[in-house]
Amino acid sequence: MSEYESRRRTRESMFEGVDIDALAKRAEGAVPPERTVSEVERELNFNTQKQKLLEEKKQELEKEKARLESAAADPALLCGKTGAAEQQLEKANRRLAAIRLALEVL
Repeated sequence: MSEYESRRRTRESMFEGVDIDALAKRAEGAVPPERTVSEVERELNFNTQKQKLLEEKKQELEKEKARLESAAADPALLCGKTGAAEQQLEKANRRLAAIRLALEVL
């Protein structure tokens, strides 16, 4: 059997039981698509690749966020240390003011 005969039989078997007239009648008045199949496929491939790249970027950013969060100090702890440092500074400023007053009196 030749290649031609093989393909012809395959094609005929694909259309076996299909009412071509009914399909033609159903297609009457149909609006042709605004874009060709190749345009849609190209856009689909582009958006699929873009989505893949954005997913990879998202994963990288999530890893970076986790790394930064693990390296950062606890804000509550820093707030407590800041408060203690401010109290020591106030105490030192009072001592300085007392020493200056004592020097003026002498």
